Amino acid sequence: MDIEYLRTFCTTVELGSMAKAAVALGLTQPAVSHQIRSVELHLGARLLDRTPEGVVLTAFGQEAYRTFAAVLQGCAALHDTVARLRTQGAATLRIGATAFPGGYVVPLAVRPFTVRHPEVRLALRVGSAAQLLGELREGRLDLLVAEGMTVDAEVTAQTLVHEEAVVVAAPGGDPAPEQEPLSLRAFCRLPHVLCSEGGTTERLFGLLASRQLEPGELAVAAHVDDLEAAKSLVAEGLGVGLFPLRAVRAELATERLRTVDVLGLDLRVPLVQLTPRHRPVAPQVTAFAQYLQRVLRGGGQAPEGRPVAPAPRYAGVPG
Repeated sequence: MDIEYLRTFCTTVELGSMAKAAVALGLTQPAVSHQIRSVELHLGARLLDRTPEGVVLTAFGQEAYRTFAAVLQGCAALHDTVARLRTQGAATLRIGATAFPGGYVVPLAVRPFTVRHPEVRLALRVGSAAQLLGELREGRLDLLVAEGMTVDAEVTAQTLVHEEAVVVAAPGGDPAPEQEPLSLRAFCRLPHVLCSEGGTTERLFGLLASRQLEPGELAVAAHVDDLEAAKSLVAEGLGVGLFPLRAVRAELATERLRTVDVLGLDLRVPLVQLTPRHRPVAPQVTAFAQYLQRVLRGGGQAPEGRPVAPAPRYAGVPG
């Protein structure tokens, strides 16, 4: 059985609801249901009874929960032990980042940090929010930088900055008219390229709901997981996109993309840093977080005063 499926089962039991577990884990409710069903099929027993009020453990489920919780605790303890043994040699800073901060924010602090701290080996993983959050809880990451997400009692979150989000389209009048502000409803009727990874799309849905507009009113031309792929589809004219301004500055400067003015659309997405709540924060984690905060406050300046350009794609830091 996949250990993440066990985590999903235990989280569902502890929160009493598949819907609440989906929010806490960054998954969809069907994905939570599928994972729990897979565990039940593997064991050949029903573990949860679904009721209108939530979920209730069966007799088999009570035993399964005790066993799975012990397995997860043992895995966390093992990762702690391995991490402690690794730090007895050269210090390693393991950073996780979702697509937007991994490509356009975290790299700003990498060079000045490594110049000042050559004794620290820095490793960066860019991936999905749910996967990286699981690795942070298990001790395989020291720090996670992500767009705003729902976290639980195992994680401490601190907001670094609120990133401005802008609507962009390909040059020319399609699919959005130029120099003509759009109403929010007219904006919804345009074809959209949505990026699943990150909090910008979630913030958009929240804004629409606050204006009595349903997410289903959004005309979706494509729904992709990769930020760069989403930008490319917009640049090819497939639809409009909503992205953090920092992620499209280069395309706006070269006129590969243009902004679209939408009345009443003022979105700012929180960028947060997350650390495990129940483990001590290593000095190198605190030092890197300080560099990151200073760079963000300086608008892209390294702490030494030298500008650092973000890489268009960033997969990791060698070392």
